[in-house]
Amino acid sequence: MARESRRPVFGPIGLIVRNKVRLKVRAKSAYAIDRHAIALGEKPKDFRNFKRQNITDLGFCISVVNSGTTRLTVSEVGLMGWFDSPRISLFEPMLHDNKPWPRVLMPGEEVITHFGTRLKGHTVLPEMRRAYAKTAYEETFFGGGPAIRFYARHMLSEQE
Repeated sequence: MARESRRPVFGPIGLIVRNKVRLKVRAKSAYAIDRHAIALGEKPKDFRNFKRQNITDLGFCISVVNSGTTRLTVSEVGLMGWFDSPRISLFEPMLHDNKPWPRVLMPGEEVITHFGTRLKGHTVLPEMRRAYAKTAYEETFFGGGPAIRFYARHMLSEQE
């Protein structure tokens, strides 16, 4: 009977095999409703019952949550079509908490990255279908949500 060899695996792949590496990536729309308050939501109905008038135009965010068991460094976020292109990448996003980027996320920790006005009038925005986050080891995690299409439609209706 042959005995199975259990050699330790080193490097980034070994870390992925030993530790569960998971990022939950979600697209969100954002409204600044006060100088110190931002409302985040995934669907248009999330913003229907505002009692206040929003003070800026609709914004776009990507939420990245470390749902794994080990710490990860997120180095890039963005949007892409169904395949690898077209792509809109943020290497230095605006952050809601003003902490440094790239971001080290401990298990259970979240970072919200904001595009600001960089997407307004972007020619490939209607082709975007999913959000992504890339780790320092070049591993890419995908997510989505209705906020991508909602935001793209909103931006197109403003241009007309």
